Amino acid sequence: MNKIKIVHQLTENASNLDSSSDESSALEELSSSESSNSSVTSSSDEDHADLLFFPLLHYLTTGRKRHRIENYLLIIDSWTNQEFKEHLRLNRHTVQKLIDELHLSNFIPSHLFGKKPISAKLSFLIFLWYIANTEPLRTIADRFGVAISSVFRVLRRVIAWLMTKLDVVIKWPQGQNRIKTIEGFHAKQGISNVLGAIDGTHIRIEKPAVYAQDFCNRKKFFSVSLQIVVDAHMRITNIHCGEPGSLHDARIFRRSELYHAANADNGVLFPDNTFLLGDSAYPSLSWLVPPSEIMVILHHSRGNLILYIHPQEYLLKKQ
Repeated sequence: MNKIKIVHQLTENASNLDSSSDESSALEELSSSESSNSSVTSSSDEDHADLLFFPLLHYLTTGRKRHRIENYLLIIDSWTNQEFKEHLRLNRHTVQKLIDELHLSNFIPSHLFGKKPISAKLSFLIFLWYIANTEPLRTIADRFGVAISSVFRVLRRVIAWLMTKLDVVIKWPQGQNRIKTIEGFHAKQGISNVLGAIDGTHIRIEKPAVYAQDFCNRKKFFSVSLQIVVDAHMRITNIHCGEPGSLHDARIFRRSELYHAANADNGVLFPDNTFLLGDSAYPSLSWLVPPSEIMVILHHSRGNLILYIHPQEYLLKKQ
């Protein structure tokens, strides 16, 4: 294909990409005016093709300019503390602390060449908006004034940084923390020696390409399972994640690191007769007590108290 035909093809593609673009319209007019002049020679056609070829190529490779929201960070800064938490699910103080830690990490680019790197503040707010609102990447890119590919890279970058903090933030209660956890459960529920509450939940995923049925849970959507242990203040102290959604909580529990470590030596994780509270899906063990046994314990120790198991916390109520 000669250069003239290539130019005409590029012009047509430019028109299809954005018929409203001023640059596209100018290129079309220039191309049509040149092609309509039947008196030009073959040599002139080549010269005119040279004039059009590189502008057209530049237009097609750089793409059209996206219209985005300008300075959305200023809007976020203007929110009240209540609005901030409603939109991003965390309070402003916690978010600022995490932004400062992310800024000091090696996960934010600091190059002096090329485009200005996306700051730690913008990166973390993009990440929070994504997990709090589950908007498409295209919508988030328009909202924060960045490219779609940049949103994708930012999400991977922040997640990679958070993974490095996993063992620092999610810790099994030991020493003084263990004592505070036991006291916290006793103050709320009147039960001694409780070191945590265990339950499972589902993380929704797209239908897997293989073994899809294994990931279809009892609620008829595709998921991976997340087993969580929390303390009296709902702080996570242990997780086990990634099992197919179709597995029962008891089976996931038996496959978890917590189960194997406690069975090997429960005196390390559960000293002084401490134990976990679990719902009816979990087995009765020396370090895990299901609701029926809890009610028996309360009946003997407190007389007229019954424990009601709630999906998020354990409540005591007098009859």
